[in-house]
Amino acid sequence: MVDLMSIIKEENFREFTHNGDSVKPFWYLLTDGGPDENPQFLANIMKYLLLFKKLDLDYLTV
Repeated sequence: MVDLMSIIKEENFREFTHNGDSVKPFWYLLTDGGPDENPQFLANIMKYLLLFKKLDLDYLTV
């Protein structure tokens, strides 16, 4: 999650992460299924939920 938040703040990625001044509302995340990113674990579900709320997304899939 720290990496995702860093990417959002980087000007180099702005065209991919933002629409005008706001973060794009639809995000699709692909992971390798390792325990640090696996969406089956409750701790990871909570982190994805916090990301969803913090960025005010309309849709997030992992």
